Amino acid sequence: QVIAVVPRFPEEDSMIGGPPMKYGQRLAWERLHDAGGDRFAMFDLENDEGTPIYVHAKVCIVDDQWMTIGSDNLNLRSWSHDSELTCAVVDPDDELPRNLRTSLWAEHLGLPEDDARLAGLDGALALWEARLGAPGSRISRHDPPALSRRTERWAARAYRRFYDPDGRPRWLRGTSEF
Repeated sequence: QVIAVVPRFPEEDSMIGGPPMKYGQRLAWERLHDAGGDRFAMFDLENDEGTPIYVHAKVCIVDDQWMTIGSDNLNLRSWSHDSELTCAVVDPDDELPRNLRTSLWAEHLGLPEDDARLAGLDGALALWEARLGAPGSRISRHDPPALSRRTERWAARAYRRFYDPDGRPRWLRGTSEF
């Protein structure tokens, strides 16, 4: 199961800056959806008044045993062009990754940290789905908007050239090597 929490709107949602960012998010959503099907869902957050919360965190937790936290984004630019730093933690005792996950989930889902539903990973997506619209919950389902064909054509080129360029040496571009 994969649960992604993203910003509802791009940081710079202008006529020029918004479409490439929406294109990139839609591209990631489609790849994850194609790979995971109903085992994948994307959410965004809002405060008690319904105002979207801009999510800038870069946290990944896998099976309560492995986690990363840092400044890199999930894109080529962060991995090959910008100066980014991320720390990976492997904790077979599940302590740090599990504690971080349950703390984040409790905040996002509007549940107390000792709620038994947060303890395990079985049924994680079902729990998130059940908390949509629930009192105290901050989550909303996030389906990145599809762009018109005309907008997608220029936004895709801008995304690849300026927003997520491949900074690897030319002979490595287009490969899975780093």
